[in-house]
Amino acid sequence: AGGSLTFQGCQGKGSGAGGDIIFQTANAGVSGSSLNALATALTISDDLSSSFAGGITSTAAANTFGATSFNDANITNVGDIALDTISSDGSLVTVNAPMEIAQGASGGDTCLIVDNDDTDQIGIDIQAANIDADVIQCTADAVTTANILDVTADALTTGKIMNLVSDSSSTGTRSLVTIHNDNTAAVSTTLLELKQDATGAGVAALDILSATVTGKAAAITADSITSTDGAVEMSFDGLTTGSGLKVSCNSSSTGAHS
Repeated sequence: AGGSLTFQGCQGKGSGAGGDIIFQTANAGVSGSSLNALATALTISDDLSSSFAGGITSTAAANTFGATSFNDANITNVGDIALDTISSDGSLVTVNAPMEIAQGASGGDTCLIVDNDDTDQIGIDIQAANIDADVIQCTADAVTTANILDVTADALTTGKIMNLVSDSSSTGTRSLVTIHNDNTAAVSTTLLELKQDATGAGVAALDILSATVTGKAAAITADSITSTDGAVEMSFDGLTTGSGLKVSCNSSSTGAHS
């Protein structure tokens, strides 16, 4: 077996720190006969920490990092990276700067996978202090036949696929949800489709619960319709003894109303 090669920094005494092991290289400079200046590429300190001045490139099939601070350096990896603890606060990954995950045209796999096996913990938690910028923005202008967002939730019991809540007290005019077909040439586009496969007696495809007192529970404005199709079209071809449209009012008010 070959012998080991040991590099040692100078030893300190008592509470004195030991010396660092410093690796330096001389990068190419301009033309001339003078020696190029040395620059530190790697520093190994007495506390066993290492500091790389440049980027880190790994060609290993798997990489495991302990407590590591990358600062502004780049990490280029060919295989898998296993991040044990990358921050001093004990969290798995802490990135204190903008981060980009990029996959080339020949990546051949999903670009980002979040795999959470802890059943009582949140998979993704975004804590945003944004005021006048979007928290999440998705630009997918190249998609043609696929879905921009695809969610399945086949194990639901009393939970919801989506829960949108705003507790703002602002009286400013706004819409909590806007669906906008912005191209006038997309004449075969349905803006919102609700499909209910359940046939139970108490099942509703659309349920509007409104606490509005002086406003409207629902409003339809279709002033541009000129054809004979009508603003609202309903079809109830399976009715036997039921009603196509049922409107009830149990108000005890003696005021004139329709």
